[in-house]
Amino acid sequence: MVSELKPIEAGCMAVIYNDESGNNGTVVTCIKYVGEREDNWDIDLWETDTMLKYYYFDEQGNKEERASDDCHAAERNLMRIDGGDFKDEEIEELAGLEQ
Repeated sequence: MVSELKPIEAGCMAVIYNDESGNNGTVVTCIKYVGEREDNWDIDLWETDTMLKYYYFDEQGNKEERASDDCHAAERNLMRIDGGDFKDEEIEELAGLEQ
């Protein structure tokens, strides 16, 4: 398990992990805290410097991918990588990069 990590804050670098949209392993810079958006089920969001993949569910409940047109990432899917006491193996494991 991950040791001591610094919290996500504006200007920090983070890797996306445990993301259902296929962004695992993407390194981003967190620009600013966006907060909770009602349409995202009260998920804390951060604006990043990177366009990310997204999907949504249509009226029939089918998963539909949409073009990368958003730079927001859920805080729960961000792991800070520019500070704290952690090992490279921990980053790779959480980001789904293990070989």
